[in-house]
Amino acid sequence: QLDPGPLIHHPSRRDVVFLLDGSDGTRSGFPAMRDFVQRVVETLSVDDNKDRVSVVQYSRDPAVQFYLNTYTTKGEILDIVKRLRHKGGRPLNTGAALQYLRDNVFTPSVGSRRPEGVPQLLIVLSGGRSFDSVDAPASALRDLGVITYAIGTRASDSRELQKIAHEPRYALSVSEFTNLPDVQEQFSSVMSKVVVSTTHMTPTGPGKKMIDFKAERHPSRRDVVFLLDGSDGTRSGFPAMRDFVQRVVETLSVDDNKDRVSVVQYSRDPAVQFYLNTYKTKGEILDIVRGLRHKGGRPLNTGAALQHLRDNVFTASAGSRRQEGVPQLLIVLSGGRSFDSVDAPASALKHLGVITYAIGSRASDSSELQKIAHESSNVISVSEFTDLPEIQEQFFVMSRVLMNTTHMTPTRPGKKMIDSKGQTEHDPSRRDVVFLLDGSDGTRSGFPAMRDFVQRVVETLSVDDNKDRVSVVQYSRNPAVQFYFNTYATKGEILDTVRGLRHKGGRPLNTGAALQHLKDNVFTASAGSRRQEGVPQLLIVLSGGRSSDSVTSPASALKDLGVITYAIGSRFSDRRELQKLIREPSHVLSVSEFTDLPNDNLINTLTELSDDDFKDVVFLVDGTTAVRSEFPSIREMIRRVVDKLDVGLDKVRVSVVQYSDDAKLEFLLNEFSTKDEVRQAVTKLRSKGGSRLNTGYALEWVSRNIYQRSAGSRIEEGVPQFLILVTGGKSTDDVSGPAHQLKTNLIAPIAVGSRNADPNELRQISLTPELVYTVNSFQQLPSVEQQLIASVNTMTTDKISEYIPSIVPSSSSGIAHIRDFIISIVQQLDVQPDQVRVALVQYADRATTEFSLNSHNNKPAVLSAIKRLRQMGGRSSDLAEAIDYVMRNELKASAGVRVAEASQHLVVLTGGRSSSDVSHLGRFLKDSQVNCIGIGADAADTRQLNQIATSPDDVLQVQTFPGLPGIQDRFIARLSGTSTDEIPTDIDFPSLPKAKVADIVFLMDGSINLGKDNFKVVIEFIYNLIDLFYTPRDNLQIALAHYATDVTDVFYLNTYKNKDDILSAIERTEYKGGRRINTGAAIRHVQENHFKKARGSRKDEGVPQVLMIVTGGRSADDSKTAALGLKASGVRIYAVGVGDIENELENLGSESSTVHSNYSETDLYSYCHYLHTTMLCVTACSVEVLVGFDVSSQNIFTAQTNLQSKMGAILQRISKMGSISCSSGQIPSVLVGMLAMDSASEPVQLDFTDNADELFEAFRALRSRGPYVLNTKTIAAYTDRFKSRQDNVVKVVIHLTDGLDAPYAEMKRREAVLLEFGRGFRYTRPLRINIMDLDYELMEELVIILGKSGVAGPPGERGNPGRRGPKGAKGQAGDRGAMGIRGDPVSTFYLTLIHTTQSMQSSMFAQLGQQECPLYPTELAFALDASEGVARPAFNNMRNTVLRLVNDITIAESNCPRGARVALTLYNNEVTTEIRFADALKKRALVQRIEGLQTLQTRKQRSLETAMNFVAQNTFKRVRSGFLMRKVAIFFVNGEVKETQSISAAALRLYDAGIASVFLLNRDQQINNTALAQVIVLPSNGTAQYNSVIQKIMNCHVCLDVCSPDQMCDYVPRSFSRDRRSFTSDVDIDMGFIMDSSESTYPTVFTEIKRYIAHIVENLEVSSNPTSSVHHARVAVVQQAPYEFVRNNTGSPIRVNIGLTEHRSAQSIINFLQEKTPQLEGGWALAAAIEQTVEQVFERAPVQRNRKVLMLFVTGGVEKEEERLVRVATEAKCKGYFLVILGVGDKLSAGDARVLSRMVSEPSDVFFKRLDKISHFYDKHIQTFGHLLPKYISSKSHIQIKSVYFMLFISFTPFQLFLLLQTSVFEFTKYRFIHRAHQKHHENHQAVHQRKHKGKILVH
Repeated sequence: QLDPGPLIHHPSRRDVVFLLDGSDGTRSGFPAMRDFVQRVVETLSVDDNKDRVSVVQYSRDPAVQFYLNTYTTKGEILDIVKRLRHKGGRPLNTGAALQYLRDNVFTPSVGSRRPEGVPQLLIVLSGGRSFDSVDAPASALRDLGVITYAIGTRASDSRELQKIAHEPRYALSVSEFTNLPDVQEQFSSVMSKVVVSTTHMTPTGPGKKMIDFKAERHPSRRDVVFLLDGSDGTRSGFPAMRDFVQRVVETLSVDDNKDRVSVVQYSRDPAVQFYLNTYKTKGEILDIVRGLRHKGGRPLNTGAALQHLRDNVFTASAGSRRQEGVPQLLIVLSGGRSFDSVDAPASALKHLGVITYAIGSRASDSSELQKIAHESSNVISVSEFTDLPEIQEQFFVMSRVLMNTTHMTPTRPGKKMIDSKGQTEHDPSRRDVVFLLDGSDGTRSGFPAMRDFVQRVVETLSVDDNKDRVSVVQYSRNPAVQFYFNTYATKGEILDTVRGLRHKGGRPLNTGAALQHLKDNVFTASAGSRRQEGVPQLLIVLSGGRSSDSVTSPASALKDLGVITYAIGSRFSDRRELQKLIREPSHVLSVSEFTDLPNDNLINTLTELSDDDFKDVVFLVDGTTAVRSEFPSIREMIRRVVDKLDVGLDKVRVSVVQYSDDAKLEFLLNEFSTKDEVRQAVTKLRSKGGSRLNTGYALEWVSRNIYQRSAGSRIEEGVPQFLILVTGGKSTDDVSGPAHQLKTNLIAPIAVGSRNADPNELRQISLTPELVYTVNSFQQLPSVEQQLIASVNTMTTDKISEYIPSIVPSSSSGIAHIRDFIISIVQQLDVQPDQVRVALVQYADRATTEFSLNSHNNKPAVLSAIKRLRQMGGRSSDLAEAIDYVMRNELKASAGVRVAEASQHLVVLTGGRSSSDVSHLGRFLKDSQVNCIGIGADAADTRQLNQIATSPDDVLQVQTFPGLPGIQDRFIARLSGTSTDEIPTDIDFPSLPKAKVADIVFLMDGSINLGKDNFKVVIEFIYNLIDLFYTPRDNLQIALAHYATDVTDVFYLNTYKNKDDILSAIERTEYKGGRRINTGAAIRHVQENHFKKARGSRKDEGVPQVLMIVTGGRSADDSKTAALGLKASGVRIYAVGVGDIENELENLGSESSTVHSNYSETDLYSYCHYLHTTMLCVTACSVEVLVGFDVSSQNIFTAQTNLQSKMGAILQRISKMGSISCSSGQIPSVLVGMLAMDSASEPVQLDFTDNADELFEAFRALRSRGPYVLNTKTIAAYTDRFKSRQDNVVKVVIHLTDGLDAPYAEMKRREAVLLEFGRGFRYTRPLRINIMDLDYELMEELVIILGKSGVAGPPGERGNPGRRGPKGAKGQAGDRGAMGIRGDPVSTFYLTLIHTTQSMQSSMFAQLGQQECPLYPTELAFALDASEGVARPAFNNMRNTVLRLVNDITIAESNCPRGARVALTLYNNEVTTEIRFADALKKRALVQRIEGLQTLQTRKQRSLETAMNFVAQNTFKRVRSGFLMRKVAIFFVNGEVKETQSISAAALRLYDAGIASVFLLNRDQQINNTALAQVIVLPSNGTAQYNSVIQKIMNCHVCLDVCSPDQMCDYVPRSFSRDRRSFTSDVDIDMGFIMDSSESTYPTVFTEIKRYIAHIVENLEVSSNPTSSVHHARVAVVQQAPYEFVRNNTGSPIRVNIGLTEHRSAQSIINFLQEKTPQLEGGWALAAAIEQTVEQVFERAPVQRNRKVLMLFVTGGVEKEEERLVRVATEAKCKGYFLVILGVGDKLSAGDARVLSRMVSEPSDVFFKRLDKISHFYDKHIQTFGHLLPKYISSKSHIQIKSVYFMLFISFTPFQLFLLLQTSVFEFTKYRFIHRAHQKHHENHQAVHQRKHKGKILVH
């Protein structure tokens, strides 16, 4: 019998079952699992039969090790557990194991005591993802009442563990099972605290007692608020959030007024959708929720939203019943990290008693969610918000549990709670003063003195004119209010009542309860408190003894309320208790007896509250590495200033921020409440470090994050705001805009700079020039401290505003009079959420919202916001645009409009004529049911006002703005006399053009190439371009930089938010000059510093990224490579040249239409208009791919064995296309369908979809429905299928065929009429299904097709400005005209044929003629053996072979990239060049030269390695360039080949140089195999075997078709590299990369090093199980050397960024490397770094590989450390490590290169690469080296050990060698053993390999 309810269980007894993963994947971790079980069992009480234990192991099937009743003692269990052996097997069926436990282990027959109410615990340890589903079995166990804990590793599926666990917090994770001890304590804690909630089981056996239950207590009433993330990042997840809200609301009791609901959406600002008292029925709420629309916007200010809820939603006026004790619930759904701080607002909500649940996605910050939530268990995470249904039940359970344990203290009935801390300006001239008098038995004798004290204080107050109000409360056991604030209105009445006070008496003394009573009943608006109006709240406590209850919480609540408390105690008081009551130590006063209470002077001091006491001071200090040595002086200066200020939460607040590249918050203004706390925090400051000084960014960051109410700033209350900037250098970014914004916000910047600071910049930042202080060094800061303190102490808000002309309106502007008029109107309105709502928008040539209708929900808050209104400024008055802005942004439901409940009014106040027409807006407003009142003054146009007003009576005019009070009554009458019907909530403007969205960076040449005059012209060009196409409706972000040898960032994408600020900054840009321009470096700088999310780039959101580069000369560096890199990242480049530099521009621009060369200023101006119409006209890329196939068999997969796997890869690849040129970096829309024609000529169709998996499954279902054919009906079916699709998409057919099923001529004719083949009949090298990377090939074809499809093609040629004409036929070349109308869409589609049989090539393409040989342009070198012993017949045989080969190939006779060029050398122990490539001999002359070759009479011995090295390093030194260029070398060897180290090195040199090598031997020799070259025995001329060999050399080397090698080719040489893809190298290897992060490594160099490492890693087959598998590659990345090691010789010389076992895929490594690996910026300790990497990274890793590689990137000098470096490198090589070094940059000397060459493995010229410039990373040779490095190592690794000691011996002096051998004998023995084992393995492998590929060579 089942009956849900919490079970009264037996906590003293438990049944514990362990379920252990015994699959193959946990073999290495099983001992740790076994130890974990032992440790848990040790804690159980088994011997007295309280606890029982069972252990089950599982993989494919479960295996019970023992049941719950098998053993009865702990000793027996521990013995069995210790002997457990790993089960093994696969796959991992966790679901089946859980079901097995339910059916076979948690049963009474095997010892389960579940029917007796004994808790059932299951502990699951799983090391991987289950092969079957766990949902149903886990749910079944939960229904059974089993409490499940799930512990997984990083290989586990976290969501699966959550499903298994009883609650999400019962799911724990460790990196590996060996880390289980780390969570043992956490697990024990969770396990011990669990409250077992199981299922009601009625026992059936006799004698069993019925189990008792506790009824669940449901709270009768709740106020529930939903706070929904409406930012841009949650657009796709918002429907799921909305559904979640619906489901929760469905469970509430709204209709009977038990529960109330409010919904708030937020991004940058919060928007209340409805308040708690807006709707009374569940139906109304659900209707509104269903209609919610995503708000959008950025950034995500969660802190501000939480504060808004506290101040405006959890209030009585908004429907909150908190004061009645109704629980207050907040459910936050946040999909990202907050841009502002959540600490203070979250704490404030907790103090208010709000219970908060936080639900986040994977993009959320878990630590932030913990701060928001009421407690840590109230945090729930989902991968995406679409997964919310999965945690719905968990959420309901959690909320019920918490609600059952939450108690709300109701306040006194009838008293209204004010929730705001006071949003209005602070008014120091008024005070609300409360006296709390100790009336207990202990103060009877002192009470008259307390009464007299109150009298004397009241005498000093201004009560009669209602400035001050007074309340008196007496207390002992309970408080007793003598009178409230609003009880008496005159001082006389108060004094009379005070004189008549009588001692209350009673005990004990409950000070805590009295303080709580004051908070709930006295400091409230209903009791007369004016806290919401900004009036200071003072509490004077007189206490004569120690409280018997706690004062901590009530005192804290009063502080949060903003109450300033003074505490006076007697000798019987507890001083520490009094300290808890107050904020400042000076607010505590002690007297011996109350008869000694202070005199009048002290009373005045005690109650004095001046505006000068309040300051907010922020220190913004330089934290760069450059001033690190002087940072202690900065820290001491801050400490001394703090000491001299009156620091406290109710006096001077202090915050500290450090900055360099970015900003780092040290502490907020409201983080500390006492001077001591601030002082301690200051002493802990340490320099953050960093290379760049971004002062402008830091100023903006402080403005956005610190001067906010949520961060403790009292800026809204009128408290003076100060910023003290301490900087040691010139900013690398613009400071003018951010500094101006600070001053506009009434913040006073004070600038302190050292000698390296820019005085002009400091003056630009500071409020006035007098507030700039300079010192030679920061040690001299004490000399300016007094002036700093004086500035802070004497400056008031009014004085600050005097220095800011732009916000103090002139008499003509009238902003002050407008502000006062609006205030006077609002004061007469009933401003409440359910009554009148107010919004304010200011406009000039643009409009900006000051606050929206739902921003404030009470009158004081609205008035405070209006008082902060300051004139925005502007060049013109665009009323039409402003009204458009209001209708689109403010008169919408999301901004607070109540369509059905309230009339809508628009009040326009203007002092001038609109610059645009407003005549159409009157009708528009009336149709929208918006009443418009127009108020004009000065030069306002009455006609325009009449055009927009509802009626002529709604036009009010005054001569000047000071006359506004004269029309106040008329205005109120018009406002109250109008009414409206319903209006639409969303208004569309179909006539308006679509808003533009883009991130545009302008990069302009600032050198003398452009010149000062042209610089101004270009500035004007950029200014006009922005002014022309940037409208207020657009969502554009603009950045600007200029460059010469280096780059100056003027402003970033996120620096300015509107057009005016951008244009002003452009106007201020100054010409700097410079002789050289490094355009390549500038482009890389822009890529790394502008097109980044931190700088405002919205690339991740799909926003087009555009670079406009304007240059006046040729770059001194490699600009082409940099531009290619930027374009590859999805940025569209427009290149404009001033002057004749067209070739340079072609290398930069994205395409020909984005390149423009200007020869005059007029031309530049016309180009501006051209760009206006074309720059952002990018059409989205859409492509539909139809995949077809034909197979001449019923079972298609039996006939074509590769078809299934290849089809899966094709569908996956093409459905996940990346960004391409036609979409300006945006991801194209790709839909894929399938079609096949059956034997009855009926098409079988699978619908278009973007889900490749579903399509593939549908394809597999066609397995036995063949055959399918390819004929003309097939092509007709393709055509018909596409006819029903949209026209404006690219249509592509990919057909996999095993041959034509119709005559070729008919198919060809059909194609010519209807089709353009993407790669089919027109190509001599068709695609075939046996190509290894067919999916990549097809991806390339798609990109090519899309590039030429015209979907988003470039605009036409630009001409002189003129009117747009009709579309016409193409005419003769003439003057360029305006861009024409876009042509009609085409229906052409593209067909790609892929061969599934070899016969296709011959049957279908035989008519196309014989292929040319060589197929690719080739450089062909011959090396003929001319050593001693080579007789004439042998030499003639070699020469004739060369002639035979040359005669049969095409010889290049021009610069055209086709045919072969030939070089020829003769060799013995020297090399003689007979023919060079550069000779460029025509075929006849070449043949004649070869025919004239004669043998040499010599005694010189053969040295094959000399010839190989010469060919690699000299012969191929000057070759033709080109992507398809092949290099082939053929060596003739007329004798025995001896395997030596030098030959091995030479073979690697050839391979490294991209040269395919063939060795023609005169006899058969036993030579080891390798993939580096091929050896062929050359028979005598004239034999059949000879002809066969010649054919093999031709087909497999000279004329090789790399896409379709001949079947006779048992060896395919290395081909040219591919641009669009790379092949992974499957080698068992450990690779460690050591990056030099010292000062010699510039940030750009460091970035390129990381990119190169990523290039290497992406070509590796990375191990998916690095901790236990011995196969595939593992990667580690370290940096050397941390600052602490270099400076203090402490810690490690390396920082390990990526460990060998931390990642399971190449992409994971690359992502971490590029996104989470910042530069160390440390020192240099290369030798120690190598040693530490070997010892700590490699040798501590499990399952070490035989192949171990250390790759070093070195940027600084090493020559001074030569001896140690060579010794350390040699020791590493002795241990079997392969050393590769890249020397990067121009700081390496020839001596440094020599040392590094000694360090690397041989051959040193292969494994030491010198890169003078970072652009060399992109050289084809270096890219190929990185791609093939694992293969090099693989071929070298087995000879590394036996050759290393030879190198060791020749590298040292005899004495050094003796010392080394003394210390290395153990290592030598160890590695001899390793080598022998490896050699044996290699010999076994060789025997097999040799049988398969006879004729290959491994050169030792």
